[in-house]
Amino acid sequence: MKSLLLFLTTAILSLTLGCASGVKIPPGKSAVEIAVRAEPKKGYHPENAAASYAGGPGDQLTTTANPAGQYAPLDYAGLYGIIIWLEPVTGTAPAATPQNLPLASPNPKQFDDSSPRVGTIGDKLIILNRSTNTDTFYLRFDDGSIADIGTIGGGKSGAYLLKRPGAQSVVSDSLDRPIDRLFVTPSPLYKVAHCNSTITFNDLAPGEYRLKSWHYRLPGSTASLTLAPNKSTKATVIVGVNALPKVP
Repeated sequence: MKSLLLFLTTAILSLTLGCASGVKIPPGKSAVEIAVRAEPKKGYHPENAAASYAGGPGDQLTTTANPAGQYAPLDYAGLYGIIIWLEPVTGTAPAATPQNLPLASPNPKQFDDSSPRVGTIGDKLIILNRSTNTDTFYLRFDDGSIADIGTIGGGKSGAYLLKRPGAQSVVSDSLDRPIDRLFVTPSPLYKVAHCNSTITFNDLAPGEYRLKSWHYRLPGSTASLTLAPNKSTKATVIVGVNALPKVP
C-alpha cells in the first residue's frame, strides 16, 4: 500500500512539474517562454464604450465613435501581427535555411500595413514582373532611404537578397502605390504573435540575448535576457505607448 501511495504521489508530482514547465529542452540547450501582452494608454477610454474596437486588416473600422477608417482605435485585447525576435549578444545566431519570398507586380491584393511579409536577413525576394514592360524595383525603408533592387524585364523574374532589417516597402518606377510590405528581422530567431499569448523558443544556445518586438502601429520594446543551460526562462513583452518618455 505504501509503495502504491508513493508511486501515485510521484506520478502526480511529475505531471504537475511537467505542466508547470511545458518546455522540452535538448541537453545543454536553453529555452525562453515569452508572454505577449498589450497595454492601452493609461487613462484612455473610448468615447463610446458600446462601439466595436475589434481589429482587422489595416484596422479598417467604421464606428459611430470614430469613423476615421484606418486610424480607428486599436483593440488592445486582440492585437495581432506582433513580431518577436531574439538577437544573440554573446555568440552568433544559429544558421537558418534562407527562404524565398515570392511576390508579383502589379500585386492584385491591397497592400496592408498590418500584415507585412516577414523574413530575415539572407532571405531572398523573388519578384515576378507581370507587366509586358521592363520595370525598375526598389525597397523604401521607413526612414525614407532607398535600396535598389534592380531592373526586371516584362514577364520575367528577378531576385534580391535581403540585407537590411526593419519595416520596408517594395516599390517600382511604374506604380503609384507600394507593391507589398515587408518586415525583415536581423535574426532568424523570430515569431509572429498576438497579444495574450505565449510563444516559446527552445533549442537555444545558453548566453546573453536581446529580446525585441515590433508592431506596425505601436512602439517596439527591448529587454535583456540571460539564458542558462538546461533551463527555461520566462519573459514578458508589453506592447503599448506607456513606456515612451513623456513630452514636456
